[in-house]
Amino acid sequence: MTKKTKIHSVWALTLLRHGAQGSVDDVEEALFNFGRSSEELEDSPALRIPSGLVTLLRHSDIESQALEAGFVVEMCRTEQTGSDWAPFTIALTGVFSFRGKWGFRRPRSLYVGPFDGCSMEFVDLSSPCDPRDMPTRIWARVLELPIETVAWAFGNGVLDEGEDEGQLTLTKWIEIPRPPSSTDSDGQLALPGPSTHIYEFSD
Repeated sequence: MTKKTKIHSVWALTLLRHGAQGSVDDVEEALFNFGRSSEELEDSPALRIPSGLVTLLRHSDIESQALEAGFVVEMCRTEQTGSDWAPFTIALTGVFSFRGKWGFRRPRSLYVGPFDGCSMEFVDLSSPCDPRDMPTRIWARVLELPIETVAWAFGNGVLDEGEDEGQLTLTKWIEIPRPPSSTDSDGQLALPGPSTHIYEFSD
């Protein structure tokens, strides 16, 4: 659900575990479906999360819940002082091809966080007819999924495990290094920047 308003200072993205992947032990390897609304999430690909979100989860007490079901990331363009918020500062801006709900070849900005050089990309969602500068700094935090969202996920099969989940694969027994590939960055989700629309995750 969405409605148009002025540029909103706080916005959120819901991430649900891609059930067909089966269980994994490391949040870096976990795949998530994502969306600002349930409609967006249903159409989203299953992607890994960037190091910025991995770090926020590991500094929180909800990493196990995120691995099991998912989490919400809340973002704000104004300074937040709570201990659960972390500032991410813009480091690089460019125009990249972006396959997803938010369109093709939108500007994307790389933001660097305060912990161990962690980072994440944000997509500029301002209208080409009314371009806005991306914030110099974005504060972010991770939250548990609301029980209503968990119920929606189960009801719509998002968390259902795949048919082959019970089969043991070679990677369950030995660690196979993943060769470097240009598709690695494509396999990580980019977060939405500020928008003139308010999105509510509701069916």
